[in-house]
Amino acid sequence: MTAYQWRLVSVPCDTGSNGVEALLKGSLGEYGEPEDGGHWVMYKQSGSDNYETNSSHPNTDKSKLDENSTLVQGISYWIITDADHNVTIDETLSDISPTTTQDANSTGVNITDPDFTKVAIMQLPNNIMNVAGDAKKYMAGNPFPYSFHVGNLYFKHYTANSNTYYPMGDTNNNDYIRSVVYTHDSTDTGPVTGYTAIDPSTPGFGGSIQPMEGFFIKLLEENTDNGINSFAFPLIMSNQP
Repeated sequence: MTAYQWRLVSVPCDTGSNGVEALLKGSLGEYGEPEDGGHWVMYKQSGSDNYETNSSHPNTDKSKLDENSTLVQGISYWIITDADHNVTIDETLSDISPTTTQDANSTGVNITDPDFTKVAIMQLPNNIMNVAGDAKKYMAGNPFPYSFHVGNLYFKHYTANSNTYYPMGDTNNNDYIRSVVYTHDSTDTGPVTGYTAIDPSTPGFGGSIQPMEGFFIKLLEENTDNGINSFAFPLIMSNQP
């Protein structure tokens, strides 16, 4: 990480009850105040139900974590560090374990993609909103220590007629989620404005979600639909050491 630049980060393992300060091997402090002994500060999404619906707001409402806050797989957090600290997980802590997975072809998942056989299922907010035509901006994250392409990320909206995961960019998802996701890519040390759009439908696109990287998704407004949304994150083992 570059000093004093906001980034989106996510944890690629189950961190149990460990507080964030013990987990990330350093002292939590205040932005721009490392002289007080802190080397980084971290925020979570804090809008209603942990999403942002205000389309005029470029980022998301935030609340600061304290040293005992725990982190959840499959979502992301804002973090900024000073020049003296790298963000790494302390693997020696107890209560840390691999991401819980299930077979991709198991009942209720039924994904036959040959590139992976295991997935992590993460529930997302529903599509009900009070802002017609807007979208819920939700901070998702990579729950695995491997990168994956967004085209291999599967989304499911459960209705009475459908219980099937479709890859991001599939037309069956068009009414519920935008296919493009957004990673933060900016040199800003103040209010953040820079994002890279990753489009799964672009042939040969180079964008992928890296380990410990977070990203934004947009869930579309459907005020009368309270169906459950979820991701099936792919555990891709091929071509890994």
